[in-house]
Order: sequence, then structure tokens, then C-alpha cells
Amino acid sequence: MALIRVAQYNSTPTVVGDYQAQNAHLQAFTNQLMTQQFILDAGTAQPVIKQGCYVSHGGSLYIADADTAITGSPADGSVYIRVSGTTSLTVEFVNDISGYVWNPVYTALTSGSYTLLPYLIVKASTVWTRYNFNPNNQQFGNIAVLGTLNGATITEWPSKYVFSSFASPSANPIGLTFDGTNLISYDYDSYMIYIHNGVSSTILSSFASPTANPSGLTFDGTNLISCDSGADRIYIHDGISSTILSSFASPSANPSGLTFDGTNLISCDNTADRIYIHDGISSTILSSFASPGASPTGLTFDGTNLISCDYDSDMIYIHNGVSSTILSSFASPGASPTGLTFDGTNLISCDNASDMIYIHRTELKFLL
Repeated sequence: MALIRVAQYNSTPTVVGDYQAQNAHLQAFTNQLMTQQFILDAGTAQPVIKQGCYVSHGGSLYIADADTAITGSPADGSVYIRVSGTTSLTVEFVNDISGYVWNPVYTALTSGSYTLLPYLIVKASTVWTRYNFNPNNQQFGNIAVLGTLNGATITEWPSKYVFSSFASPSANPIGLTFDGTNLISYDYDSYMIYIHNGVSSTILSSFASPTANPSGLTFDGTNLISCDSGADRIYIHDGISSTILSSFASPSANPSGLTFDGTNLISCDNTADRIYIHDGISSTILSSFASPGASPTGLTFDGTNLISCDYDSDMIYIHNGVSSTILSSFASPGASPTGLTFDGTNLISCDNASDMIYIHRTELKFLL
């Protein structure tokens, strides 16, 4: 059960039979690369490289002569697969690929004797989600143009792939925001607002929510703003503290998420299923539109586009600016997304089914 070398396909065969064998292997290898096939066990089982899969490494072509286990015990989050060896390959899970660089000769990310396979696994405890990506085409902008399909341009931002994750400080995360330095999270069960150390699980401080049904957070550059689905109110805090400067009624009966676009507060309500644009930070509503799902629970703004998440559809939606038009969407990493924020580079989401906070990655261009 190994990945064994079948031909050095950059060498010159000496007999017709060699050409036929190499051509057969190369055709299968090319077909696999074109379709980005990576045959894995079904369901949430730990991935293995299935019999018949091809791998390119060090200028040679290898094939799995049987189902091949991948060694290692990776941490939750983004997991990659690397190979090394000569006549047969060792296959390992790795979490950190910061030392890998694009090798134009081997058309792969390499580091010393290691070649990274073009696959991403997102691990959350016993759940393994599988994706394919093109590691050469890096993308740092808000919208990554991934290619065309039947003449239509495929775009996606931010990537649905999760870079890392950590446990929420309490059992029911319900909202997130970012103050330019630190992540701030809100919890429904503990009624607490937590100030994280950067974007990490370490908590610098915490204080009580202004009321008993916390449901959303944002930061306007000076003050924290929170909302409560029981009191149907929006609260302006004094800086990042439990002191409340003022409050006003939410536009509907169940406020569930907040964000700030640099000028106006934006709120959503999962009873009305609407998103509201406020006049500055006030109860006055400039406009509103229907949310893309039936139960909006979180909002953020990336500097260009509004991003929302929906508890019922388990989806994250990228809006066209601040409008009802949806540019793209992708599945939440957890079953019940409840909050979003943007730290200037990455989307961050939280989920009250998994009680996890997820950092999404945006720096690689992925193929669907």
C-alpha cells in the first residue's frame, strides 16, 4: 500500500512498449489533474489516497497501488498533504505550509524534498471536509476570479476554506466584531462580551451584556455597539466597556446582527428577515431590503461589500456593495452560523452549534 513510481515521464523511452505504457499513464494523470480528482473515503472518515490516484513528485509520476494511509495527527483547521521519497512516497498531513514556495519546474509548492499536493482538508474534530486548490494562483483582492464555466465567470470571496479555528470562550457564541487590534465576541448563554488577545482564544477581559438576550456586535471606530433580541434595542457603549452612552429601539422585533460601513450602522432582524440601513448610528432608517435567507444572524462589511450569514440556510452571502444583490455564497463551516466580522484580511465567523470561532482564508485562489 504505497505510492510507487511508474515512469519518469520526462525521460526518453527506448521501445514502443514504453511509449504505450507511459502514454497510458500520462493520459490518466492529465485527466486527473484537469478534473482535480482526489478520490477519498465517503462521509467524514479520515481521508486516504485511494488506489489508482496519481501524484507528481520530483519529475516522476507515482500511482497508489492500493488505498494509501496519510500519516500524522493534524490540528483542527486547514490541513495539507505532502509527499517525499524516490521509488515510493511517504504521505503526511501538515498544517503549516509557510515555508513552501512555487516550483515552476515541478508545477507544485515544494520545500526541500517535500512536494505539496493540490488538496486542502478542513478538519474540525472528526469531520474532514475536502477541497481542491491551485496553489500557484495566489489572490489577495476582495474578489478572486477563479475561471469560467460554460462561459460564465466564477468568482468567490472570501474563500469558504477555513485557515484555523478555536473554541468560543463560552457555550453559545452569538456575535463578533473587530476593533482594529482585538477580536470581540458575544455569548448568549453567559451574557458576556469577551475581549480577545488579537484573533485568538486568549481572553484579555470581559464584561456583562447590557441585557439578557445578546444577539449582535459591531464597532464604529470609537464605541462598541450591541443589540438585544429580547429587549429589541441597540446599545451604544462608552468605548469598549459595559457603560452605555445611549440606546434606541431596533427597527423590528428581533435584532440579530450589526455592522458599520464607515458611515451608517447596518442591522438585520431574523423575525422580519430584513437588513436595515440606519442614518448614521440612530434609529432612523434610510432603507431596507430582504435578507437572502430566512433567518439572518450576522453581518460584517469588508470595505466594499456587505457579508451576511443565515442560521437556517447555514450559508454565508457576499452582497454586491450594501444591497440585496448577491455576488456569491458558500456553506458555513458549522451548522449554525451566528456572527461575522472582518479583520482587514480575513473573514471570521462563529457558530453556536459547534461553539467555535473560524478564521477563513483569503490568500489562495481555489478551484471549485
